[in-house]
Amino acid sequence: MAIRPTFLGFEASKSGLFASQKGMDIVGNNLSNATTEGYTRQRIVQRANSAGDYITRYKTNQVTYAGMGVTVEGVEQLRSKQLDQHFRNQYANSGYYDKASDMLSQMESVLQEIDEGKTGNGYSLRNSISEIYNALQDFSSNANSIEIAGVVANSFSNICDVLNQKYAQLESLETTFKDEFKSTTDRVNEIFKEISVLNDRIENSMIANQYTGIYGPNELKDQRNLLIDELSMYGQVKVTDISDIYDPKKDTVGGVKVEFNGQMAVHGKDYDRLMLQTINGNTEAHWRSSGEVMNADTGGLKSYLDILNGNGPNPINETDTRQRGFPYYKDKLDAFAQTLADTFNNIIPVVDDTVQPPTDKLDEYGNPLYRNFIGASNAQGTVLDFEHVTAKNISTSNALRMDPSYLIYDPNSSENNYVLKMVDQLSNQPHKFDGQYNDFTGTFEAYISDYTTTLGNDISLANTNLEASLVITQEILNTRDSIMGVSETEETTSMLVYNRAFQAAARMMTTMDDMLDIIVNQIGAAIA
Repeated sequence: MAIRPTFLGFEASKSGLFASQKGMDIVGNNLSNATTEGYTRQRIVQRANSAGDYITRYKTNQVTYAGMGVTVEGVEQLRSKQLDQHFRNQYANSGYYDKASDMLSQMESVLQEIDEGKTGNGYSLRNSISEIYNALQDFSSNANSIEIAGVVANSFSNICDVLNQKYAQLESLETTFKDEFKSTTDRVNEIFKEISVLNDRIENSMIANQYTGIYGPNELKDQRNLLIDELSMYGQVKVTDISDIYDPKKDTVGGVKVEFNGQMAVHGKDYDRLMLQTINGNTEAHWRSSGEVMNADTGGLKSYLDILNGNGPNPINETDTRQRGFPYYKDKLDAFAQTLADTFNNIIPVVDDTVQPPTDKLDEYGNPLYRNFIGASNAQGTVLDFEHVTAKNISTSNALRMDPSYLIYDPNSSENNYVLKMVDQLSNQPHKFDGQYNDFTGTFEAYISDYTTTLGNDISLANTNLEASLVITQEILNTRDSIMGVSETEETTSMLVYNRAFQAAARMMTTMDDMLDIIVNQIGAAIA
């Protein structure tokens, strides 16, 4: 049997001392970063040194070199890729419903109907209809009163103002969300860039320090994972390691590939960008590298696209979405305005008082001509009759503005049939509201109730889905944190283990020193 190396035991114990010290260093690092956002708990990975690694030109017995101590292979992160992906998938759903709920709720603040009338948003449409109804009821009792006709004219002017105001508020809110969408897209692009920069830094660090992919620069990896978690709020994210093992022949090591909504957004040090465009009135996001439209199934960016381009269940253009968003509800207001104009502009005939007795005027085809009470105001403020009326341009006609008596069929008569017809058309008769995206048949009150109830249901559904998604997201996050988060109890236990191991290795060193003293001094003296 070959003679063992004299200091083999010392080397083994020394390696134990160093391993325990490094383990204690990592415990201290974990406790120091217990509250650091995105920090992943670390631990040392130890491997027993093999006698087979010791090569000599002489024939040896492996038993001679057994017990060579321990090697710290690296410092690993306690993290689960499966839980990371699961969390990011669910976080994208939470991001979608959160933003959709926010946008729809703010739309509701504009379109809501409060029967008391004046609110922070102005007069409601339902209250405006009630004002017209009450004014017409009074007018029916005195159909040739100029004073009461003036009240009716003011009520018509008020409902036009309410429609103008609501439409303007929707447009302003839409512009705000478009700006928000651009800022969010800029942030997504910035995340792409930051991940690519971290890929480069991680690669340089791994090459310089000869890391493997398992034991790479953990703190830089934490920064990258934190960015990827944030990115997942805006869309679907899939992460793939480019290389787990350092290979000088490869161009990249330690980097990741990040797919965002099915498109390769980051590949090592290279990254793509999203560009916003407006096509056919719709806001779209395109990839700079290919020019293709970003297709998303969930995430915050998807919610912006759904609400900004949402025409409802019957989309017209390819980029329209089936969600009920700004185009849908603006169209609802437009259909209301046009139906209101069509209804009241076809009730009281134009009278030809040049003949006696006066008669109703007819057009060239023999059809009666009616008085226009509602028209469309152009950019210069001029009200035009017989133009397409929208909620944005609706206004009382010039004739009604100039003279409220325009509402009076015959100043010399108390005939109120036409006024009663106006009351009936306003409150009892169903109308067909021809919208660009949806049709509805019913009274004015029923129409308002329909779209406000629909909006309320959409908000309720978004909130319900958000609550469910947040519960699942939090459960996954808690499970993930139980693995990657720092536990004071576990770290304290590890601290005691490393301390005892250090003491044992130190005691072993003392024992080996006593043994060596016997060999050198006592046995040597006896032989001498």
